[in-house]
Amino acid sequence: MKSKIFMSLAIVLLPLLTFAQSKNTATEVRDYRETDGKIIIEMVVNGERADFVLDLSGHNAILPEYAEKFHIDTASKGDFRYDTFQYKRVPVEKSVNIEAISFGNSVFGNGVAAFVLKDEPYLRKLGVAGIVGGTLFRNVVLTIDSRRKKITMSNPYRPA
Repeated sequence: MKSKIFMSLAIVLLPLLTFAQSKNTATEVRDYRETDGKIIIEMVVNGERADFVLDLSGHNAILPEYAEKFHIDTASKGDFRYDTFQYKRVPVEKSVNIEAISFGNSVFGNGVAAFVLKDEPYLRKLGVAGIVGGTLFRNVVLTIDSRRKKITMSNPYRPA
């Protein structure tokens, strides 16, 4: 008798436990636009909004004219151990540190290293400030919905 009551109670409480477990993630949905097959997202860099190309396999990079606009100290050297842009043959001037960069409320970084590109006419044609790489999205699960042009970011919540 007790086992039947316990079993029926467990079956009744299962949806509540599943609901509580699903709430252990923070989810945010943001729009993006697509130009020439590239995903372009709006980032906030040191308090200034600008569009960036999302390249999850590459590094962070900005065009030289945006370094001043974003109030980036170009005299200090960035934390990159590389002297060229990863996986691509893009000429770079130097590396710098970006004080604060964010995408929505879920993805952010402080002291993020970025390359300053020498000359990249293709990015200027796209109308973007640079490229944001995958290192910024390390702790987030990204889901890209190309039909609705939405990016869903999920952060797993782990209590202390």
